[in-house]
Amino acid sequence: MSSSFARIRVDSTSSRTALPGAQSASELPKGGESIVTFTDLVAYLRARFGVEEGQTMAEYGVVLAVITALVVAAILALSGAIADALNTVKGYL
Repeated sequence: MSSSFARIRVDSTSSRTALPGAQSASELPKGGESIVTFTDLVAYLRARFGVEEGQTMAEYGVVLAVITALVVAAILALSGAIADALNTVKGYL
């Protein structure tokens, strides 16, 4: 039994004994079992999980809001240490 992803096609002009394990057109499965090639699989995956081209302004706004919130949170978390460092510098001057 051969894989459904790769099948060897035999021309009508070639000898049937030239490729052992190859199926002729009359031996191909009928109904129920489809022949899927690697190219078909790649095309399906690209269509299914395709990358969208570009972002909308709303997506840029969300990214900007998240970055802004992270910067504000970092400054608030470090504000005590920043104030102490500035006071130390002021004391040396």
